[in-house]
Amino acid sequence: MITLSGLLTGCVRQKTPVTVQTQALTVTDVARKREIPVTLYNAAALPARKKQLVIISACYQCGSNVYSFLAEKLATMGYFVVGIQHDLASDPPIATEGDLYTLRMPAWESGVQNIQAVIAELHRAYGRLDTKNLILIGHSMGGDISMLYARQYPGQVAKAITLDHRRMPVPRVSKPAILTIRADEFEADKGVLPTPAEQKKTGIKIIRMTRVKHGDLSDIGSPELKEEVRNMVVRFIERGQ
Repeated sequence: MITLSGLLTGCVRQKTPVTVQTQALTVTDVARKREIPVTLYNAAALPARKKQLVIISACYQCGSNVYSFLAEKLATMGYFVVGIQHDLASDPPIATEGDLYTLRMPAWESGVQNIQAVIAELHRAYGRLDTKNLILIGHSMGGDISMLYARQYPGQVAKAITLDHRRMPVPRVSKPAILTIRADEFEADKGVLPTPAEQKKTGIKIIRMTRVKHGDLSDIGSPELKEEVRNMVVRFIERGQ
């Protein structure tokens, strides 16, 4: 059983007449006795139709609302967007030394379960949602979680985008369609990114940015950087480019 509670926190008016409602909620996965902080972004005034669900997974120790520069734009385009905070203050810290792939796997698997719990609750609470053609976006550890979800449940995911994730290997597949946007502050672990030959075979897209820090691929980035990243994400989601 999963329960959802929360509060409408505000509205964001875009340059267009579309107004995006934002709502901070807590999804409780009773089976795991775990609370999952989320933020919903929805332009309720848009024509009623089955909206495609976009899930934005936050980086480690980041809130569910720190990617509003993407979430608000996608909501004005007719997507139903949910940001997820995956780690809690009560969780043990993630490993920073040793075999990080193995040591961090439990945290990534917990993130996959969080996504499943949130999807189940949104499906119940908002019937007119397309939860079978997900668009996953994840930054840093949120990107690791998104790649693990895409690997484990490829039939549920239409497109997956990571913002400088570094540990979980990108699935070498053509479906779902995958884009990874890279900062140049750190290198990804060996084997995480596909080779040029693998990119050509699968259509996986890698965009490498220059003079961009890992943490700036969030709301703390400059307006110019956020606009550039936003355009990349929208172009890939809408046209696959």
